[in-house]
Amino acid sequence: MAREWLSIQEYNTFLSAVDDSLMYSLLTKLCYNGGFRISEILNAKRRDFIKENEVYCYLKMDNTKRRVGKPTVQPIDPKMYAEIQLYCNEKGIANDQYVFQSLSGGKLSYITCLKRIQRYTEKARIDKNITTHSFRRSRATHLLKEGRDLAFVSGFLRHKNVVVTMEYLNIEKEWMAEELYGEKKPSYY
Repeated sequence: MAREWLSIQEYNTFLSAVDDSLMYSLLTKLCYNGGFRISEILNAKRRDFIKENEVYCYLKMDNTKRRVGKPTVQPIDPKMYAEIQLYCNEKGIANDQYVFQSLSGGKLSYITCLKRIQRYTEKARIDKNITTHSFRRSRATHLLKEGRDLAFVSGFLRHKNVVVTMEYLNIEKEWMAEELYGEKKPSYY
């Protein structure tokens, strides 16, 4: 399967298509803005979203089932935190409950999310094979194109090293050489 990502314009078009569900709008924004894997979002309970102060909010993730083996945290925008809390209040979601729930009240499934994402992709008339992971990849690509350092993007994605990030974003060695030694770069020789 191709590694698809969305341009900023396509991402905004996609978000506009998610006009019938606050839950999927929040889920999409979290995957994109926080660079989260869908499993991290679907496993999140209300208590996992923490506001330390007016500037620093984060999602605490239990990674004991992953290779990491210990909880990690990922910062989230304070506005996103406020949206999540408002959503949880409106839906009556308690601290020990999943934020993103199925109709039966249990954890929302990956397949249900994927089907919804595909429906919204069609509605937005985006001719790409978009999955839940495309938002994470899109955000990382946008950060890199905005001039963020590759090491920063790697840390944002919580990759173990930059090589993984290069493979993940399909960064070619030629692109890296052009960035380092291209015509408009200063020569050190």
